[in-house]
Amino acid sequence: MKHIMGVMKKFQILFVLLFQCIFLHSLSSAASVVAPSNVRATISGSSLTLSWDVSGNPSGVMLYYGNSTGLYINENSGVDLGNSTSRTFNNIPQGTYYIALKSYDSSGALSGYSTEVSIVVGIAAPSNLTSTVNGSSVTISWTASAGATGYKLYYGTTSTNYVNSANGLDIGNSLSSTFYNIPSGTYYIALKSYDNSGNSSDISSETIATVAAENITIELPINLSDSASTVYSLWPYGIHGSVHSYDGHPGIDIEYTPGSSVMAAYSGTINSIFDESSSSNTKTVSINHTVGSKTWRTTYTNIESLSNGIANGAQVATGQVIGVAGSVTQYVGSSLVTFAMTHFQLDDFSQSYGLSNVSAVSPEYYLSASGRTILNSIWQHAAYRQEICEPYITNSRGTTPYPEIVRTWTKVSGSHSAQIVFTCVTSGNGSVSYSLNDDTGSVIESGAVTVNNATSSFSSLDFQPSSGGSSKLAVYTILNGSMSIDYRGAGESRPSDLSNVSVYTTN
Repeated sequence: MKHIMGVMKKFQILFVLLFQCIFLHSLSSAASVVAPSNVRATISGSSLTLSWDVSGNPSGVMLYYGNSTGLYINENSGVDLGNSTSRTFNNIPQGTYYIALKSYDSSGALSGYSTEVSIVVGIAAPSNLTSTVNGSSVTISWTASAGATGYKLYYGTTSTNYVNSANGLDIGNSLSSTFYNIPSGTYYIALKSYDNSGNSSDISSETIATVAAENITIELPINLSDSASTVYSLWPYGIHGSVHSYDGHPGIDIEYTPGSSVMAAYSGTINSIFDESSSSNTKTVSINHTVGSKTWRTTYTNIESLSNGIANGAQVATGQVIGVAGSVTQYVGSSLVTFAMTHFQLDDFSQSYGLSNVSAVSPEYYLSASGRTILNSIWQHAAYRQEICEPYITNSRGTTPYPEIVRTWTKVSGSHSAQIVFTCVTSGNGSVSYSLNDDTGSVIESGAVTVNNATSSFSSLDFQPSSGGSSKLAVYTILNGSMSIDYRGAGESRPSDLSNVSVYTTN
């Protein structure tokens, strides 16, 4: 019996030693397998090429992937990539993937995970989608998706339930879009990207826009046939120049054919009429408008020859003639020019914004469909000195003084510089400087700019390099954040047209 017990004890000791040996060998093997490093991913269409570096002569590499970081759908059964340092995968479904690798040795022992890499196959959805509500208008903005050639909008009155989910609304290849005359309510908005091959991204995250009730819908105070473009055609809202270099223009200045009528933009009660100066026969007329419980006001300056019945406290109807647009004489370049105009301003007394005229809002956002048609037609001919830095109908007035405004224009087609950056000083003589940049943003040339705006054909500007030498002479047009420009080499004559045009956009 003692002999048997002794044998069993020896067997137990031998078994423990053998187990410890195997266990320690396993730990040693696992510890000796080094995870792949420097994992790289290259996407071409729906194909993915993975590359990596290995250490310690592993027998092979396993791949793990998922749609969320750190969560791999094949965690328990990696894809064996064999003893290689790269692999290409084709026909991968569109989406975002998170990938990591493990090395293994001849015994099957695995290393830990490599550093994770993320990839996007196909087109990514637009990111950073935001919405801004101005009256009954909604402006959305977003960050571009690589490879996208356009975007489609989806909207609804409940989250993820889009009334146009079948096709979406194509809003083209821009990074912002404004929609007008939107009925009051709350809207859930999302986007998809698409490319020239017909690929479409997943839906973006939503932005929520709430349009309040009691908004006003106004007309422009001009008939289209009475518009003129002798000097500027339209001087827009928010411009920092002239007497508004400090606070930004609180309305829009509209150029009229001399002798033309200025009309009420909305029905209401005349709040005030006053003479603009002792030496002038022009007047400013203000009209109060009540919509629900809100009070709005429209103001019309430089009015000559008030119409019959236009007096303090009088009721006026939409489209009723207030008076005649007054004449103004000023220098345009070296020429003394006489033209007619009125300053048109809309105030929302529930608002308080800016450094002065704190209730002034952009009329653009409150126009009826017919008013917008007239505005868009007039805007086609608008040209003004600050346009290269403040190119929109509605520009930000700001809540602090703007000593200068910097505008970057990025080329989308053509043979000129990849970027043109203008810096407009808002005070004093309103000097303008420029830089011509390459596609990395590095400055190729910089200097001063002389601007000569024109409403009849092309505006012109001169690039005067700070390094000296002859100027580059340019012609250009700007409309809604898109600039078409042509310029030649230093010392060459100014182009007569836009036959060698480069097109730039700005945000």
